[in-house]
Amino acid sequence: MLTIRLKIKENALDRVMHSLNAFTSDELMVIHEDQSYLDNQKYLQKELEEINNGNEEFVSHEELESSLNEVITKYEDRL
Repeated sequence: MLTIRLKIKENALDRVMHSLNAFTSDELMVIHEDQSYLDNQKYLQKELEEINNGNEEFVSHEELESSLNEVITKYEDRL
């Protein structure tokens, strides 16, 4: 699937959205680029750059599970 960005004047938005409704959800998905979306995109881009630059430390599935079990054990009596 491809992604395109459109800049649409407010007075044309209803007509464009009406035209897009002719497509099914598996043919077209409208992505609203609100501030939350843009913030997430910026954060993920930064994280990807850190990975590509070799600045991130990875843990195995086993290490993650062990760490989570330690946290659960530490706090399970507080529920």
